[in-house]
Amino acid sequence: MMSRSAVIVCPLRREQQFIARHLRRAGIDNVTTSCCGPGADGIRRWTERTVLPDESVVLLAGLAGGLSARATAGTAWTIAGVIGDDDTTFAPTRAGASNDATVVSAGSILATVEDKRALHARTRADLVDLESATFATVATAQRWDWGIIRGVSDDARTPLPPALATWVTPTGRTRPSRVALSVARRPELLASIAQLRTTSARALAAVSLHVQVLLDEP
Repeated sequence: MMSRSAVIVCPLRREQQFIARHLRRAGIDNVTTSCCGPGADGIRRWTERTVLPDESVVLLAGLAGGLSARATAGTAWTIAGVIGDDDTTFAPTRAGASNDATVVSAGSILATVEDKRALHARTRADLVDLESATFATVATAQRWDWGIIRGVSDDARTPLPPALATWVTPTGRTRPSRVALSVARRPELLASIAQLRTTSARALAAVSLHVQVLLDEP
């Protein structure tokens, strides 16, 4: 295990809890996990309030949507390239040895298959999320030793519930009452929710393993 301290930031509370639990079970110490909240605003708020230990490794870890055919639900990817605003690209200092996935950030959740296809056609990115571009911008400006690991909760062929963004607070916690209201209005969402839970759990398990690999890099 690396001797330097490490910070793992997750947009959602359940992502943080899952990864922290995995690291504890693996006996990995000298690592702090934090929940920043979803989206670019979540990353900015976290950056403003967080003081990092000197020479820390900083990893963004959590779930994303799949855009390319190889980004299947339940898999996890260490990111080699981040596509930012105006197609600016960033290369993490910790990118792993086996994965070469790229991620692009959107301003809001892509709920339809058509939206995913259009973004993939424009960027050729493998994954889409809400945070990586902002995280990469800050990490590069601050000269962090940084990396990104993303697990695929929904692939390119899977639509998402339109109200999904309202199910999470700005601090990354699930709003059970909002989920229940959406299901009451559209009972057919139960099947989609069950599928997302299953694929998200598989993806986060894989993310946790990728985190270990990046932490072990010299």
